[in-house]
Amino acid sequence: MFDAFKDMMKLKEMQNALQKETVTVENNGVTLTMRGDFEVMALHLNPDLDSPTQERLVLECLKDAKAKLQAKIAQSMGGLLS
Repeated sequence: MFDAFKDMMKLKEMQNALQKETVTVENNGVTLTMRGDFEVMALHLNPDLDSPTQERLVLECLKDAKAKLQAKIAQSMGGLLS
């Protein structure tokens, strides 16, 4: 029972730590910053690009940031499971 409680405490600590993590990705002047809980904190567009290109780049940045955060989470979970 105490082991389960310890694991829950570790998970809560990890969740708090991940919320403090940020990932910033840039693609052709479009920059996106995402927090560890997948909340977008900042988005900067490239005014020299047309709207369809900016939309495509924003989606690519979202996918890249999400993938990077998922990799960080998996790495953190590996440490928890050890």
